[in-house]
Amino acid sequence: MTKERYSILIALFALFVLYPGKSTAQNMPPIADAGLPRYAAYDPVVLDGTGSYDPDSSGSLSYAWRQIGGPPVVIIDANTATPTIGGSAQTGMGRRGLIAHWALDETEGSVAYDSAGGKDGTLNGDPAWQSTAGQIDGALAFDGTDDYVNTDFVLNPAVGAFSVFAWVKGGMPGQVIFSQAGLSDWLGADTTSGSLMTELKFIGKASRPLQSQTVITDGNWHRIGLVWDGSNGILFLYVDGVEVAADAYDKGYLVGDLQIGAGKNLDPGTFWSGLIDDVRIYNRALAKMGDFIQTDAIQECEFELVVSDGELTSLPDTVKVIVVPAFGNRLPELKNDSFDPDKPTFIFFGGGDCVTGPPKYAQSSFRDPPWFMRANIIEFPKGYWPDNSTGPPTYYQCGDMIIVYLSAVAPDYKQLIQSVGHSTGGMPAIDVGIHLNLTYADRRYAVNRVTLLDCGCRTASGYSSCIDQFLVNSVDGEQCWVDNYESGAGEWLSLNGLSVYATFGHVDFWSWYGGSLTNADTNTFNNGVVAGAYWSVAGPGKNLQLGPEPGRTYTFQWHGSRSSGHMDFYDEPNHPGRLPEPVTLVGPSDGAIVDATGAVLSCEVSENTVGYQLLFGRDPYHMVYLFSDTPSAPGESVTAFPFEQCWWTVRAYDEYGSTIHADPMHIKAESVIAQTIENATTGQIYASIQQAINDALAGDAIVVSPGAYQYLENINFKGKNITLRSTDPNDSAVVAATVINGGHRGPVVTFSGGEEASCVLAGFTITGGIVGISCRDASPTIRNCTIESSGPNAIEFWEGYEPTIIDCTILGQVVEVNDPTLVAHWKLDETEGDIAYDSAGENDGTLYGDPVWEPTTGQIDGALAFDGTDDYVSTDFVLNPADGAFSVFAWIKEGAPGQVIISQADRTVFSATLPGSTWLSTDPAEGKFMTELQGLDRAGCPLVSQTLITDGNWHRVGLTWDGSNRVLYVDGVEVAKDTQPQFGSSRGGLYIGAGNNLEPGSFFSGLIDDVRIYNRTVTP
Repeated sequence: MTKERYSILIALFALFVLYPGKSTAQNMPPIADAGLPRYAAYDPVVLDGTGSYDPDSSGSLSYAWRQIGGPPVVIIDANTATPTIGGSAQTGMGRRGLIAHWALDETEGSVAYDSAGGKDGTLNGDPAWQSTAGQIDGALAFDGTDDYVNTDFVLNPAVGAFSVFAWVKGGMPGQVIFSQAGLSDWLGADTTSGSLMTELKFIGKASRPLQSQTVITDGNWHRIGLVWDGSNGILFLYVDGVEVAADAYDKGYLVGDLQIGAGKNLDPGTFWSGLIDDVRIYNRALAKMGDFIQTDAIQECEFELVVSDGELTSLPDTVKVIVVPAFGNRLPELKNDSFDPDKPTFIFFGGGDCVTGPPKYAQSSFRDPPWFMRANIIEFPKGYWPDNSTGPPTYYQCGDMIIVYLSAVAPDYKQLIQSVGHSTGGMPAIDVGIHLNLTYADRRYAVNRVTLLDCGCRTASGYSSCIDQFLVNSVDGEQCWVDNYESGAGEWLSLNGLSVYATFGHVDFWSWYGGSLTNADTNTFNNGVVAGAYWSVAGPGKNLQLGPEPGRTYTFQWHGSRSSGHMDFYDEPNHPGRLPEPVTLVGPSDGAIVDATGAVLSCEVSENTVGYQLLFGRDPYHMVYLFSDTPSAPGESVTAFPFEQCWWTVRAYDEYGSTIHADPMHIKAESVIAQTIENATTGQIYASIQQAINDALAGDAIVVSPGAYQYLENINFKGKNITLRSTDPNDSAVVAATVINGGHRGPVVTFSGGEEASCVLAGFTITGGIVGISCRDASPTIRNCTIESSGPNAIEFWEGYEPTIIDCTILGQVVEVNDPTLVAHWKLDETEGDIAYDSAGENDGTLYGDPVWEPTTGQIDGALAFDGTDDYVSTDFVLNPADGAFSVFAWIKEGAPGQVIISQADRTVFSATLPGSTWLSTDPAEGKFMTELQGLDRAGCPLVSQTLITDGNWHRVGLTWDGSNRVLYVDGVEVAKDTQPQFGSSRGGLYIGAGNNLEPGSFFSGLIDDVRIYNRTVTP
């Protein structure tokens, strides 16, 4: 619901309170509710406006939907509560009907591989592989003279419906992108303006090529397409998902080979000069008029709903339909008779050949009645395959399939989700968890648990990296952990999860796990040494959340067969952890009324626990109000509650930080001391701070009440420039009583989406969490807060993202922390030797000449002194400036005009010299800071500032490029800026203290310290 709507409701409410006698004369406007965001792929999507209503029921509602954002689609029945997105809005670039696909992602060789149909292409001339410059990974560069790719016959365009699509960049009028040898140019640029056209045409003397008015040779990436919907039908041209031309077509038979990047007869002037990427041919029509083309990227369509009661019209409400990237046709299937939104979901990936999961491995024991009764079971009976045809396989597209399915059957899903993989299936199991939690980050469809059953194919370190990535991407406080079952022991038991070693056969793991839900030997608590389905989303321990370092804590061993045996410790002295027992609540019955005399809300003793937290929530899914935290079960009578309709539970925790809670119960409280989380802009009340942030718009203010209850949350501002404050940030008593207490994993408060100074956090006590506040990609304002954490750092930030801190009490360190975008960092703090170590990557530098280590005279600890004659440091290749945004910074002292601080060396390949460039230097006349890194066309030129840096003082110098803007900095101040076209590709190593040719006069004379390179733009 939009904030404007709530403002009107508040005003109307005030009118009724102040002037009750006039209430019967008022006609309140209706409220539009466009529903929750949806995810789409193949199936039709029905929008849902049934939540709309008229507060005074003055008339029946009428509905008006329209699209306000994203690729254009057709809305069918737009004047109903539940219209359908029509046509092929949800069909598109999957693998159904894909008969040829040249990804053009190779890095060498003379073959362009077809990943769909085996029609590999042969390179002619010398087109150049561009491994990172494509629209989707790599691309192929054509010189416009004699470069092209030819393939065998793929498709006769006269036989029936077909589609062909490609990404292109560059080109000139008259050049051809795709042709059938000796017969017809399928896709090309017209000879006058460079607009997209095709020579395929209707039979007859009056027929002529189909030409659009849309230029594709403007130097930008365009996705161009040609679609025919069948015999005697219509031929369509598309550019960037939009139909640009259409005409009748019924061509005669064409059976020639195909050519990419050249005309049908290889005529001069028809060869393409530019990049071509991701060429696909389908034997079906992918799009019709008014629809968009599904691509390999996430697309968002936004729709607006307005309702009317016949007299008044509502304010608009909006909803997004997120169209997922392309995926194949081996879709998941529900094994239950129907999906039950009140049950958790269990997703199983069978074994395979370390790349694909064939159908024969899809069968599992999770189809047994005990599983069906407790969970929705999803499997891949047609098998699964990786996203990519080259490189280590990933399976993120399986996550796209899952979120599309769940969004269709459970638009407001609130239950747990577990992904399980056996053998090869471990790769898609963990990849789905990463993809859903990191890419979509939607609490409704977050993966809570990943189970690995004797998984190989990736190394232990490979799985460990994936598990760590999954664990740090919990969504809005949702459970998120891993259990791992292995027959190999050793290094696998170090994986960061609950680890179990068993000696039965590899193929028995999934059947052991499936049977463990009901097997007497595996379905008992066993003093906390228990694993398997006991802790699954369908088991009695479903509410378990492992602590921050489970792999160092819980390691068990199964003794016996897949059907009988017992669980024990694997290595108790080093892994002594026993898991906490599920909690049983003791207190008023579910739905009971609690009067002003209060009630004791407690639980039975939970084995292996060291503390109990009594929690309240506005609903059972946001238990974020912490009433008490005691070493024994709660015993204090609660006489006042934060809201009338109140949910409660007890969460127990062990000495390692693992927690488990009972399913919440409901009471109705007669004594209420309100403690609210309110969007002051809209008047909306929320169940959690994170929920309020998720719904907020830029500029909104969220106000959090103080009280007896702490807010037990880890929150993320998600890039929103909003204000989150207590009721009075200037009152120290209010600050002390408004506490956000984070969990053991991650920061309590995270700013990571580019939040700016207008994003304000004010008037809180921040405690718990491994870090109090993290500003890793943002520069918010933090004022009147008390900040601490369970770790040494109260506030952490990346280079260029230090927050503005005003009147705060900070109980801990404020530190700059490791930044994953920092790709190289030479601190130059060594005291001896000929190696300058790279602390961020593996690009250690070698000293040449005789530069001198100065361990105490640097700006930051030590530095390296260069004599200006022959001293320099040489490193391996670090970064290609043509690949995208980057930054380079260094501290320097002294130097002379014309000397170079950092350059990229020339590189010789066979007999050709690929030039490098001077990144940071002084101009040869006066010693002003400059760069010679520039574009390749006529507009390319050095950028020279007016700031002298050779004055004998320390200066921090830097260059950033965001893809178009080139900026020079000195001592944190922008001193020069311009716009430059794409830099030339350069893959040489770096020189610190010398020019790219080591020419005399370019060697630096002075001190250089703390050299850093980032693959992002940094504002110092």
